[in-house]
Amino acid sequence: MTQQKIAINVFKDYASITRIIEILVTKKLLERNFHSDDRRRFDLSITKIGYKILNELAPIISSNRKQALEGITKSEIELIKNVLNKISQNCN
Repeated sequence: MTQQKIAINVFKDYASITRIIEILVTKKLLERNFHSDDRRRFDLSITKIGYKILNELAPIISSNRKQALEGITKSEIELIKNVLNKISQNCN
């Protein structure tokens, strides 16, 4: 995924994504390598340290989601998703 697509998907501007990636590379959570076909682009990959942190966070994220969605039915979640998608499309 390109940085531009990442920016669109997380509702951030391109410059913010560039800064975030730079911070993650500095903290050795991401690794940046030149793209094999285009030297102007980079390939990003998660480092071993990054994977370790993701694995440690997974149960916390799962617990938080479970708590946040308690008492909400699957049909209600689908309705919310549909409404948010419409709002997002209207903003584009």
